[in-house]
Amino acid sequence: MTKAAIAADHRSSFLDAAKAFALLPVGLALVIYLACRERW
Repeated sequence: MTKAAIAADHRSSFLDAAKAFALLPVGLALVIYLACRERW
């Protein structure tokens, strides 16, 4: 593997991790919102 390919692979995995971290609180907030809405 070339250095460029390794760098690109590392960058894409970093973006995947960033997306996961961004979606986690959103999903959590959605679950809490739905749970509260069901309760009322």
